[in-house]
Amino acid sequence: MNPIRQLIGMCGTMIALSVGFQCASAEPLRLVSWNAQSFTNVADRSSTLEARINSAAFHLKSQNPDIVFLQGLPDWKTAQEMARGLGEEFKVVVCSTFADTAAGEVAILSKLPSGLAWPQEWDAVDGEIPAGGLAYATLRSGDQWIAVHSVDLPDRVTAKAERERSMRQLLTLIAATSEWRTNRPVAFLVAGTLNTDAEESARTGETTLGLGRDAGFTSAFLDLTKPERMTLRGRTEYAATTADYIFADEGGFLKPAEVFPSIISDHAMVSVDWDINAAMPVARPQIVMAGDSANELFGIELRWWVAGLGVFAVLMMLLLVFRRPQRAFDPGRALQSSTGENILFLNEEESEAAAKVDGDPVLTDKERKKMRPQMLRWLKEHFVGSLVSQRQEMMKAQQTAAHHADELGRRVERMQGQLLTRINTAEGRVSQLESELAMAKSENRELIQANLLLAQRELEEARRKIQATRA
Repeated sequence: MNPIRQLIGMCGTMIALSVGFQCASAEPLRLVSWNAQSFTNVADRSSTLEARINSAAFHLKSQNPDIVFLQGLPDWKTAQEMARGLGEEFKVVVCSTFADTAAGEVAILSKLPSGLAWPQEWDAVDGEIPAGGLAYATLRSGDQWIAVHSVDLPDRVTAKAERERSMRQLLTLIAATSEWRTNRPVAFLVAGTLNTDAEESARTGETTLGLGRDAGFTSAFLDLTKPERMTLRGRTEYAATTADYIFADEGGFLKPAEVFPSIISDHAMVSVDWDINAAMPVARPQIVMAGDSANELFGIELRWWVAGLGVFAVLMMLLLVFRRPQRAFDPGRALQSSTGENILFLNEEESEAAAKVDGDPVLTDKERKKMRPQMLRWLKEHFVGSLVSQRQEMMKAQQTAAHHADELGRRVERMQGQLLTRINTAEGRVSQLESELAMAKSENRELIQANLLLAQRELEEARRKIQATRA
């Protein structure tokens, strides 16, 4: 073969391999999870089911998703119509057909190539199958397989044990999938409705969230405050809470989630970006003595502490270098006490003057009596005076501290008064909106509900602040 042709063929092969490697690199994915449990029970009964499906698909499409996890769907046909509304590249990877349709169906929509997929009900307890279930699928992102799960746990208040058993069933499935020899997923995603939040779990001792955390899964709500992760709209029979989650294991990086309330369902849409090529950061505790950040110590920046310590060290070195040497004890320049012990030194001028007078360096009784009033006056002016000055400074500091404490107390009282006013105003607004909601027509009900949600959040924030001030 012609050597030139061989060289051209080798270059073409290298370019093809390079392009293929770049194409195989997985891009970050946009994940959206949504529970449409009240999809068929919206406030606006005048709209058709087709219009609601189109509206839901429009809201989902605005998130530009790559994978959509759905719960609470009426049937497989609804999932197919929503996938059609998302775009031609979307398809229904899997949708359940559970016997108990009270909680609705779970489904996974995606535009990624899919592998295995199936729905699965929760294990029966005493012959009764809990409501809800999971949808499982493997999707191909670049040259890697990922396992995704759309889950819907039982939502009854008394279903704590059922939720824990269902979570263990899910984790058992994930553990079995991670041991596959062929097409083994490199990462696992779990999204859906868990019907429990961290505060409620801590109060009741529920371990549903703890089981997922112990298995290595990280929530997209990890760095968000409680108001930022509210996904279930409050009603008369229950308060607003976090019910919907997106989890990822160490196989990818999950950014903080965004919550988008919808008028179509009581559940908000949860959207998050996930990068399979990155890894979840390891949280390490930071010890902060005081201050608002790790760069402060007792409210002062660390650089000033370092500078102060440096100046102190330099001063100490200068004192050590230039300090005056201690003079040896000279009995000729000392005053004798009544017991005959030398206890006080005279300065050099007084000692020389005494030596010139009588040639004796030791003071006579007459000179000692003359020096005693001066020494007593010196002690009074320097020693007692310094004690009085220190006492005055301490009293002044005490008065200043008492004044600051009184001023702080007055500020706290003013803040509490303002917060109580806000709480009363918010409670009045909530009551007014609830009354308007009960009397409003269908076309105004959703607007009033949105205003009521905002008023409830403001009321919770005001109560939290006043509790913080009392603490």
